[in-house]
Amino acid sequence: MPESIGAITDMKAFEQLGLLVLDGSGSMSDVGDTGQSKANEVNLAVRSLVARLKASRNRDNFYLGIITFDTKVKEDRVPPTAITQMDEFGDYDPLNGHGGGTHIGDALQKAADVARSFLSGQQRFPRSAVIVVMSDGQNRGGADPVAVANAIKQSGQGITICCAAYGKGDDIDEQSLQRMVTNPSGYIHAYDTEQLRKFFEASISARRASPTVG
Repeated sequence: MPESIGAITDMKAFEQLGLLVLDGSGSMSDVGDTGQSKANEVNLAVRSLVARLKASRNRDNFYLGIITFDTKVKEDRVPPTAITQMDEFGDYDPLNGHGGGTHIGDALQKAADVARSFLSGQQRFPRSAVIVVMSDGQNRGGADPVAVANAIKQSGQGITICCAAYGKGDDIDEQSLQRMVTNPSGYIHAYDTEQLRKFFEASISARRASPTVG
């Protein structure tokens, strides 16, 4: 397992972007394990993630971006932002502005574009990027998410892909989500807010090898 956020030195030595790609399809309005909608559970998980990362002694190394999607993709829901500038009480509900179908591949494609832009930016410090896709369903149109993921992994640009299936139900295509990840440890089926938050944090804060940007 890569170094955790607590094991890295206090001094800024790298910059890592975590990109949360959050499913905003209509099924996210269904009630989750807490009695709230799954969308609100995700909102609370992201708020808790931001609060914990902001409290970390290594917070200056990390950036966070959020992309939400249904059949449309909002790649700028939260543009890549230094963790220190993030709002732990912000509105991260993935249903806002969404509620339609599920186009995972299109969202992953947009996330890769955002990650590449970050990686090609200023290089005072080595940069890396982690994309974390969360979905409670399966792809219903647009680009094939497994094909998109394979192209990203084969590009040699150092972008890591993690995936989380969320909630109960028979509609989740776990097999495809598992095939999308860079490493088998980068997949989870989470059933509640705390499980999801822990996975987000572990995925985003794990120190990644610096990519070679061509």
